[in-house]
Amino acid sequence: MEGAEVTAKIGETLWATTYVDSLGLYGYAEEFQVPVDDPETPEIEGGTPGQTVNLFIEGIPAGSFTLVAGGAGEPPGQPVDLEVTDDAGPTGTIEINDGDACTDNPDVTLALTCDDGLWGCGCDQMRFSNDNIDWTDSWKPVAATFGPWTLSAGDEVKTVYVQFRDAAGNDSVGDISDDIKLDTTDPDGTISINGGAATTNNRDVTLDLTWDDFDGCGVVSMRFSNDDIDWSDPWKPVTATFGPWTLTEDDGVKTVYVEFLDAVNNNSNSDYTISD
Repeated sequence: MEGAEVTAKIGETLWATTYVDSLGLYGYAEEFQVPVDDPETPEIEGGTPGQTVNLFIEGIPAGSFTLVAGGAGEPPGQPVDLEVTDDAGPTGTIEINDGDACTDNPDVTLALTCDDGLWGCGCDQMRFSNDNIDWTDSWKPVAATFGPWTLSAGDEVKTVYVQFRDAAGNDSVGDISDDIKLDTTDPDGTISINGGAATTNNRDVTLDLTWDDFDGCGVVSMRFSNDDIDWSDPWKPVTATFGPWTLTEDDGVKTVYVEFLDAVNNNSNSDYTISD
């Protein structure tokens, strides 16, 4: 609230302006005064006793009072203590795993922001839910990050909700949430050598490939091996065909293996055999 502009108006006329200091006081004093009209100083017009003075904080109504004249020996004006009531809930945001679209780990980290407005009492607590119905048993102190938070079971898009509470006990209104897809399932696929041929007389072959990530986060890479031990490096972007791939030396039945990798590093292995 420090630095908030406090103004006093009679009707549409602005009579005084001050600001809130770091101690929550107005005009660096405990009293905020509106001048009363003084016949001895006609060049300085003020209000007339009995008029209503309306108070505003940053343009928002914050109360009113009836203007009275000062007592004997006092400067013209009426000291007024301005009290602002915080009856609005805070707002905020939540972000899962820095905004990632997918994860293979149900334990995630939540990034949070909370704002209680210029004259609110301040964000104080927060709680979480996976379904907007069942919430954490206890409120937690507001923090910029929270985790690990465990998503509900099952591979699908997950939503995490947060609710904030300020120091006056007001709760945030409306859904504050973020989504992420949980994908813990390995992809699958197929490999075929030379269009499915049973034999070849050339060690350099062409590989035909298909893959399926079962509504997961998507297959992105593949690699190959002639023995399921030593693999091609680096991983290559998935394509429907790859080649030439060189089989091992010597005649005989040859097996080529493929491994697919999805966007969250789930992988799967398939193989195909061919003889010369």
